[in-house]
Amino acid sequence: MNKRQEFYDVLFNRGEGIAYQTDHGVKGTDTFYKTNKVLVHKGDQDDWRFDYQFYCINPIDHETDNCHVEGEEFKPRAKICNVTSYRNFAIEFDDDSIEEQSKKIKLAKPPVSAIIFSGSRSLHTPIALEEEVTFEEYSAIYEAIKQTLLKHDLKLDKQCKNANRLTRAPYQKRHESGVEQKLISLKGRIPNQVLFDWFEANDINWKDYIYKPKNTTHVYEGAGDADDTERWLAAVSGCKHFHGTYESAEQWQPWVYELGKWCKAYGLSEDVAVAWANRDYDHPETNAITSGIKNAYKYSNMSPKTLNKPKVIKEDSSMFDNLLDDIKDVKPNRPKIPYDNLIENWWMIGSDIYLRYPNRELEKQTVQGFNARFPQKEISYTMIPNVRSGMGYYPDYFGDNDLPLEGNKYNQFKKPSIKLERGEWPMTKILLNHIFGDQYEKGLEYYWVKRHRPKQALPALCLIGNEDSGKSTVGYHQDLCFGNSVTIGIKHLEGSDSAFLFGHQDIIIEESNAGGSNKMSNADAILSDIKTMVTQCGKKIPCKRLHKDVSLVDYFAKILMFTNDKTPIKMTGEATRFWVRYIGSTEKHDDFLEHLEDEVGHFLWYLDNEYKPSREVSKERLWFHPDEYWTIAKDLAKKHSGSSQAKAIKDALVQWFSENDEEVCYFDQKSIKDYIESEFDYQFTKGDIKDALLDELGWPLNKRLSRTDSLSEPVNGLRVARKMSYWAIDSHLLPYDEDKSMDKLLEL
Repeated sequence: MNKRQEFYDVLFNRGEGIAYQTDHGVKGTDTFYKTNKVLVHKGDQDDWRFDYQFYCINPIDHETDNCHVEGEEFKPRAKICNVTSYRNFAIEFDDDSIEEQSKKIKLAKPPVSAIIFSGSRSLHTPIALEEEVTFEEYSAIYEAIKQTLLKHDLKLDKQCKNANRLTRAPYQKRHESGVEQKLISLKGRIPNQVLFDWFEANDINWKDYIYKPKNTTHVYEGAGDADDTERWLAAVSGCKHFHGTYESAEQWQPWVYELGKWCKAYGLSEDVAVAWANRDYDHPETNAITSGIKNAYKYSNMSPKTLNKPKVIKEDSSMFDNLLDDIKDVKPNRPKIPYDNLIENWWMIGSDIYLRYPNRELEKQTVQGFNARFPQKEISYTMIPNVRSGMGYYPDYFGDNDLPLEGNKYNQFKKPSIKLERGEWPMTKILLNHIFGDQYEKGLEYYWVKRHRPKQALPALCLIGNEDSGKSTVGYHQDLCFGNSVTIGIKHLEGSDSAFLFGHQDIIIEESNAGGSNKMSNADAILSDIKTMVTQCGKKIPCKRLHKDVSLVDYFAKILMFTNDKTPIKMTGEATRFWVRYIGSTEKHDDFLEHLEDEVGHFLWYLDNEYKPSREVSKERLWFHPDEYWTIAKDLAKKHSGSSQAKAIKDALVQWFSENDEEVCYFDQKSIKDYIESEFDYQFTKGDIKDALLDELGWPLNKRLSRTDSLSEPVNGLRVARKMSYWAIDSHLLPYDEDKSMDKLLEL
C-alpha cells in the first residue's frame, strides 16, 4: 500500500466521499480560480493523476447537495450540510515557528493521527477518531481540544472548528511556491476514550462544552404593590459598581446588563425598563442600552423581588421620606435624595463644594446648585463647613478611611463595600486560571499584594487576547476586589492631561496599541510613560490636571493593559516591567458575572485568612523577580517590537498577508518601500528600509535569483519573475528558509 492511499484510509472509510480542491492562476488577479470535486474513496489515489492540494477533513455526501441554492450549479460540495460523519478534527496552528510548534506539541502530547508539514509555516496534526460523534458532541470536543492546547500555548487556527474544513493534502506541492506538503508521520485512528483521557489529564471535561440552552422564561409571583416608578428606583439602587460615563461599549456592557437584571427581578415590564433606561442614561453606541436591557430580560435568572415600598438603605432610613419626588433627575446608581437640603451634608474641601453621600461618594457642586437647594436668604454657601484643606489619597483596605490625611486632607480612597466571610469561590478560580494559567500561584500572590501591600509596585499585567477572551471581565473583577480603578485609552498617554494618575489603584489601558503603527503615536514616549507609571508606585509622580499646573501627587496605581495586539507596546531590553500573558476564549457559564460578584467576599476572606504568600516582604522593586513572571508571550511581544521604520514594515506585511492567502512574501527593498508608501502614506528612503530589514529586524537578504516579487504590481493580470536580491518572509514575520524548516521538522 502506498503512503498517500494509507493516509486517506486512516481518515476515511472506503465508499465515503472525499471533497478535494486545487488552485489555479495567480492569487489576487483575474487569472485565479479553484476547482472542486467530491470523489468516492476507493483507496486508489495513486492509480490516477492525483492533483489536489486540499481535502475536506470529514466525509462529504458524494451523491447530492443538501443545501443547494436555486440558480447555482447542482453538485456535491464541501458544505457543513453535506458532512456525512463527524469523526475527524483539523488541527492547524496559527502562531510560532515550525521549531517552536514542534517543541510545544511534544510537551502537550496530543493523541494525533498524522503530522503534516504544510509546505510553509505550520504543522498540521489531524485527529481521526475510531467512532463518529454527533454534531453537538463534535463542537464540544473541538472546543475541549482548543482549550487543552491553549494550556500548552498552542493556538488553533479559527477555521479548524468547521467540520467541513479544507486542509492541506500531503504529497502535493503548494501552488504558489512549489514546496511539497510533506507527510512526516502517520499513526492511525484514535480511540475516543484515549482523547477523553488526554482531556482529563489536563483538567478539561469535554462535556462541559456541550451547548445547553438557557431557560429564558420565569414566572414572577408576589411582586408587591409598588408602582413602576418605585420598581425602577429600586432597580437603579440595586446596581453596583457604576463608574460614571464610560468611554466604550465594552465597559458599559456589564452594568447595563445588571440594570436590566434588577428591573426584571423587581417585576418592571421590559418595555418600561428599555424606555426609562434610554431616558436617564446616554451611551456612545446607538441601541446599546436597548440591547443590554433586552439581553438581561432574555437570559438572567435572578430571584424575583417583592416590592411594596421604596428600597431603604439601612444607614439612614429617614433620608427616603420623599424618595420619589422629581424622579426625572435621578443620576446613575444614585437616587435623588432629600437630604441634599441639609447643610451638614455639604462639605467644603479646599475651595470646592461637594455633596457627600452615605457611602463616602462625593459629588462636586456649584454655588448656583447650592443656592437652588437653599433659596432662603439666611442660608449662604459661605456657611458650608470647611471640613478638609484639600484632596489626598492613601490606600488602606483595613483602616479607617474617614480619618484626615496629613495636612487635614480628605482621603479619596474608598474601600469596596463587601461583606467578608468564609465560602467557596469556584468561578473566581476559573477566572484566575483563565488569566494566569500555569502561573496561577503567582496570580494569587499578585492579588494578595494588591490588597495587603497596596503601596507596593508590581509589573504591568498585559493581557493579549481576542475580543471574546474576557479581558473586560478581568478589569471588572479587579474593581470588585480593589475599587478605585480607572479605564483609559492609549491616547490619554499622548495628551497633556494626566489627571488619571491621581486617586486610583488600577489604571486599565484598554485596546492598547502603542507600538507605533498609528502614526500619531510616539511609541518611545509612551513606553517611557508606562515604565514610569509602573515603578513610581508608592512615590510621588508629576500630574497635570485640567486648568491646573503640573504638581507632584501621591501615586499608588498598578497598570493593566488589555489588547488584541501581539505587541501591546514597544518593548526593549529585558522588558522587566511587563508581565505578558496570552489568554484564549472564555468558557461559557450561566450568570458568570453574577456568581463572580457573589464570590468576592469569600475570595477576599481567603486572601486575608488562609492564603500564604511566598514572602511577606520583598527586596525586588516589583515584588517578584523578573524570572518569576517571564512568559513566552513576552518574548514574542519583544520580538515584534521595533522602530517606526521596522514597525511600518511589519504592519505592511501583516496587511498584505491578511489580504492574500499566501504563506510567504517575496520582495526587494524597492517593492516594500513602494508598497508602504502607497498603502500607508509613509515616506522614508531605501537606506532606512535596508537598515531596518537587516540590522533591526535581522532578516537576511537572499542572493540574486529569479523570483516573483509578491509586492509588485501585476502586468496583464500576472506577476512576472525576475532576477533580484530579495527577502522571503513568512506570515509569522520570520525569515523563510525551506531547508532549515525541513531540518527542524524532521526532528519531530
